[in-house]
Amino acid sequence: NIYIQTYNTKMAGRVIGALIDLKVSDDYIMKFLKSVQETASLDDLIFHTMKRKRIDLLEPILYTRELEGANDTATNNGIVLLAAISNKENAEKILNENQYYDHKFVGKMLAKVDHRLSLIAFVKGNCVNEILELKNESEKEDKKDHPDDIDDLLSIEINDQSKIEQDILQYFISIAENEKLSDSQ
Repeated sequence: NIYIQTYNTKMAGRVIGALIDLKVSDDYIMKFLKSVQETASLDDLIFHTMKRKRIDLLEPILYTRELEGANDTATNNGIVLLAAISNKENAEKILNENQYYDHKFVGKMLAKVDHRLSLIAFVKGNCVNEILELKNESEKEDKKDHPDDIDDLLSIEINDQSKIEQDILQYFISIAENEKLSDSQ
């Protein structure tokens, strides 16, 4: 604990991940988080807790930072991911309304949990390559695990956009698909 706080705060996320993996009590993990929250990388803490589906451990830190008026990307990434993982009814609303999160990062983290929410983040951020990756990944996966067809999800998201945004998005998708075809030839 003292070593991480004093000499190597960059390791805090990994240490939290290891503590979670070792099934250390939440009370101990929370004490450790409180001791490093000012010096550790929030992005790293988010990554390692999200990887283990325990981002809820960061809830007090994230909401305190939000109440203090933090508009940084890391705080907003955490808030959006926390809303999505907690199955809050307003996850879609937060994804659509929050303008401060990193769409690519959040979309990739959500791709492991909920393709639909991942797609919302990618579409909002105009992450065309990531949309195509998600589509390809979905096609490779067993339909029993993910019964939602990504094409249906994509059409729902595109239909929610204005006509101009639809045309732009379709244009970029066709370019990306053509580039993939020419690369494979």
